[in-house]
Amino acid sequence: MVSMADFRRKLNAIPTESNLANFLRGHRVTSYRVSARQLVEKLPQPSTWAVASASSLPRNFRASTLRWSFALIPGQDHISASSIKNKHLLALVTKNSSPEIPWLRLALVEPPPTNAWLFELKMDKVLLPVFADFKYRLQHNALSFGYKQQWNIQRHSQCPFGCDSLETAQHLLWLCPIAKATWEFFLEFFVSLVQGPITWDQLVFGSFMTPAPEAPPEFHEEIKTFFHITRSVVLRTLWLHRNDLVFGHLPQPSLYRLKTISAHYIKTHLLSHFGLSWTQGHFADLLEPIFSLATTPSPSDDMVPN
Repeated sequence: MVSMADFRRKLNAIPTESNLANFLRGHRVTSYRVSARQLVEKLPQPSTWAVASASSLPRNFRASTLRWSFALIPGQDHISASSIKNKHLLALVTKNSSPEIPWLRLALVEPPPTNAWLFELKMDKVLLPVFADFKYRLQHNALSFGYKQQWNIQRHSQCPFGCDSLETAQHLLWLCPIAKATWEFFLEFFVSLVQGPITWDQLVFGSFMTPAPEAPPEFHEEIKTFFHITRSVVLRTLWLHRNDLVFGHLPQPSLYRLKTISAHYIKTHLLSHFGLSWTQGHFADLLEPIFSLATTPSPSDDMVPN
């Protein structure tokens, strides 16, 4: 820690953003410009400085003789250290805002609800980590879809499922005929359980989904969990199938492979979270097609029926 007096004595100047940046750069501080910009916002104004002119205290204790104040919000009045409270310290540490979600690039109709992340974190407890991780990357548009490679003439930017369309998140995982056929099979079970038609927005952010009013209220949370598992599994399976095609592991798209692998993972999640008795209860008829498909062997790379 450097006191105000030491800073002025060393540089013969008040600590401005430029002076701080030069000082930090001289001490080999990484990101010195960003650090200087953040520091200068928290320094007191020159009129409030109370610099100890000739302190006889040891150098390590001089900071205690100064009058410290902090700017909790840039541009607003400073709060002196003597009157600062725990809530102010918490605001200093946690005030960085979260980055905005690129919902327009994901072709969402509207930005995610305010409760989106609380919902996702709560529901992700039922998922294997790889599925939650993939969903998080999708929600932040952090996947290498073809449209991002249009600048590179050596890379394909079209849909690898055989479409002439540009590969975007919405096209690959929702609009493409292969994706549509996959979703039609798995979302058929939610027609009577979910309010309104299921949309792309609901697949990306599950908090958009609302159970149907006619669905028994005691099953609403279970419907949300079932839907969360299904959307997370199918989205990732579509992406991995895409990668198998892009990197030459499969000769052609396979709807059978997509449905079978997804069914195996959905069954595994449902049995792990709810148990066998639940799958044989109220939703037994709805689950029967998925569980029947999940009894077939998981397809290997050399077994790719259409």
